[in-house]
Amino acid sequence: PSIARYDGALYCSTGRTTPLGSALGPAQNTAPGGRVYRIESDGRWVFCGHPGVEDATPEEREVSGYETGKADMTAALTVFRGELYATCYYRRGVFKYEGGTSWKNIGLDKRLLSFAVYRHELYALINGGAVFRYLGADNWEDCGTPTGSTQTYGAATYAGNLYVGTWPEGTVHCYDGGKTWTTVGRAGDEREIMGMA
Repeated sequence: PSIARYDGALYCSTGRTTPLGSALGPAQNTAPGGRVYRIESDGRWVFCGHPGVEDATPEEREVSGYETGKADMTAALTVFRGELYATCYYRRGVFKYEGGTSWKNIGLDKRLLSFAVYRHELYALINGGAVFRYLGADNWEDCGTPTGSTQTYGAATYAGNLYVGTWPEGTVHCYDGGKTWTTVGRAGDEREIMGMA
């Protein structure tokens, strides 16, 4: 589900989607995911560990809902200040790569959707709508929740500002600092988009 260039190599994560609540029907892929691999220059894949597996919900345990606690979907591989970070989509926490097959949980007791790097800082976008900034070690700072967001999915830097996209309203918000966000429009609404110009 995610790829990143890190330390001169390409890293790829694996995952198994839980289609609960969608029109996709039962999952076709029954093999657990969550492992991370690196591809070598000779085309060989090297196993680089399984973030969050140590204290995850066991694979054989049936769990309903999206937050299963299982480490079967490693996503959002992101490089920040020379370190590789990941999230396990169906469980809580942020995981930092420590080399070999080792990953360390660095906190944030939330279910993450993605990361963003803005002004030399790492931000985590949360299922639940909030955005957090990484302070180092296992410390995170709450940067507020864009108005109406229950899931803050993606982010981009534009004209020196951090923008995020949200669910369920499809609104775009600009970060003002602290815990403040300004709504700048709704994706697909031409009147609001033109108002941004």
